[in-house]
Amino acid sequence: MANGKKGRPLTSASKKEEMVSKIKPYLQSGLSIRKSVIEAGISRATFYRIMGADKNFRSEITHFRNYLSILVSNALVKELFAISEKQSQGQPLTKDDIRFLFRLVLKTRFGKDEWGRKRNADYDPELELHKLRQTFN
Repeated sequence: MANGKKGRPLTSASKKEEMVSKIKPYLQSGLSIRKSVIEAGISRATFYRIMGADKNFRSEITHFRNYLSILVSNALVKELFAISEKQSQGQPLTKDDIRFLFRLVLKTRFGKDEWGRKRNADYDPELELHKLRQTFN
């Protein structure tokens, strides 16, 4: 190199922007970084080198990776608010509302973290939920 420094030249801002625009839709759709890089046709080595060296690039990639989970969280919260509003107005919950709440508790990390996992229970939670379902049906 002319200035006496050895090694790879730094990646230009325009190349980084191009890389971000290529990988963005794949990350936002929920693909892993590994799969997104392959689909976008980006060198994995280059991608990780920039991730390690450029805080803004890393922050942007993290933002795209969180996009789908934020959308899902917003949809869940919207549904919970709708159910809460029904309850506060004294309206009965529909079967769909009840199914949604059961699935939220049984299938999400939130439910498992809040109420524990089945393997730690002294009773059968599925049986207990079945009893509850019979009450609402």
